[in-house]
Amino acid sequence: MGPIYYRGSDAVLICFDVSSLESFERVSSWFKEIENNLGIPNRMINKHMKVYIVGTKSDLQEKRVVSTTKAQELAEELGCEYYEVSAKENVNVHEMVGDIAKYFMNLPELKEPPTPHVSENDEENESSTWNTFTYIYNWLASFVD
Repeated sequence: MGPIYYRGSDAVLICFDVSSLESFERVSSWFKEIENNLGIPNRMINKHMKVYIVGTKSDLQEKRVVSTTKAQELAEELGCEYYEVSAKENVNVHEMVGDIAKYFMNLPELKEPPTPHVSENDEENESSTWNTFTYIYNWLASFVD
């Protein structure tokens, strides 16, 4: 996973397959890679960027090799929140996105969208940017109860 995917991000979801021990064992190295590439001191990453650990394919209980407890322990060790989801069965996906949206919507700087500044020279571009921001802000707000 290259820095191009997370540099400048406010949140990162490190996902692994609960039916693959190999993918679970990569979580720590992905976390370390983010720390190293961003130049953030050990275990300080969550003060600069919110990182979530996500166990996927939770519907594959018969093939499961990573317990929820083991995954939660790793997430706690890394200072991250842990979610288990199944996209196939649509389990916890909405809850996870809702929790993440709530976290960011409750940040003081996002309590209200900023007032758009439209310059005379670039009115169309600024308006387009504002409309995109408003759309995303409203979409995230739809997850917040």
